[in-house]
Amino acid sequence: MPAESESPRNLLLISPEDRLRLIEENVRDYAIFTLTPEGKVATWNLGAERILGYTESEVIGLEFFHIFTSEDRSIGVPQRELEIASSVGRAEDERWHLHKDGSRFWATGILTALRDNEDGGRLHGYVKILRDDTHSKNAQTQIEALNAQLRDAMMEIHHRVKNNLQVIAAMLDIQMMEYEESLPISEARRLAEQIRTLSIVHDILTQQVQQDNPNAHISVQSVFDRLLPNLAKVAGHDSFETRIADVPVSVKQATSLALIVAELISNALKHGRGWVEVTLEESAAGNVLEVCNDGKGFPADFDPTTSANTGLTLIDTLVRYDMRGTVEYDNFERGARVRVTFPSPDSLTA
Repeated sequence: MPAESESPRNLLLISPEDRLRLIEENVRDYAIFTLTPEGKVATWNLGAERILGYTESEVIGLEFFHIFTSEDRSIGVPQRELEIASSVGRAEDERWHLHKDGSRFWATGILTALRDNEDGGRLHGYVKILRDDTHSKNAQTQIEALNAQLRDAMMEIHHRVKNNLQVIAAMLDIQMMEYEESLPISEARRLAEQIRTLSIVHDILTQQVQQDNPNAHISVQSVFDRLLPNLAKVAGHDSFETRIADVPVSVKQATSLALIVAELISNALKHGRGWVEVTLEESAAGNVLEVCNDGKGFPADFDPTTSANTGLTLIDTLVRYDMRGTVEYDNFERGARVRVTFPSPDSLTA
């Protein structure tokens, strides 16, 4: 028969040691090297050179401990692997390892003891096989980080939903105290508008979660771009005069700010002759929101603490506790003005 037909059978005649040598020399995706019983490198394949960076001449005769991180060496991980493999036949690990250049890579490894079955099980040494799993480890880490981020985002959204439902419940409680038997249709409309406002803010929060950015500051402009057209439509106005600086706000501030603006615009339209101006700008004192109308203005003896109604109580609570700010009521040449000053979210966490 032709010689090439006999070659497969001839391969069976190769000794186990030669087969191991062929595998060590030609497998490049795995680091395969043998160790003496004392843990010193005896052979070193091309895969080990590629993955770990050392040439065979650089490591032969050296302990294999240098491929472990200093943290693992300090707690005796390499020696413990030798002891486990010697005792039970093999030791498996999954940990960070060191490249020659000092960089770390994540690898899974198996250390197998080589024993002579015909010589009382005498230990001849070990075979170590390493696979670079850094890519899989990084992907797993990213997935875990995204899952943690998603959990945090959902907890924050659920927290805000709960808080906002409590705001609505508090508003209902206040109105029930003011109107024991029947609720005026104007107050029912006000509640409906506040619920629509909360819906707009939560829609913006949902979009942030979908963009994998749930904890970032919210753009005020994005809130006002959605909120003001809705308020104008409900009020029967085509537009309001606005000057809005796109200052960053936290999720909590954005929710409260939307409710405050909705309430102030509702009051401005109720007590004015149709003109409403909304401005938001940065100043040395912080962010300043102003809502003005062209009505008669506040009475000379106006005191928000004694004149409080449902709307003023809501504004005062949100500004003081959620916004950590202040609210002022005054008049100017055209009518009434309400000014809300509140800090930036960065100053609150500084």
